[in-house]
Amino acid sequence: MESGEYSSAADLALKVCVSRARISQVLRLLRLSPKVLSKIGALGEPLPKLILAERKLRPIVELSPAEQERWMEATLPNRP
Repeated sequence: MESGEYSSAADLALKVCVSRARISQVLRLLRLSPKVLSKIGALGEPLPKLILAERKLRPIVELSPAEQERWMEATLPNRP
């Protein structure tokens, strides 16, 4: 959407055949702090087992970046 290819979440949802609500959920996760996103990315794909569920990340977006990072350290203390 930043590039202007899609004018809205609804437009993108139509293109990829998912609901607008689902697009909004995924786009909101991009508001996580860069350190948190990096730590999630370092977990790899696919995950060998369920380490962190998307559902747990959704409310974390509302926290400050420092609080997000503290939450992540408490949740995944021994991960990259």
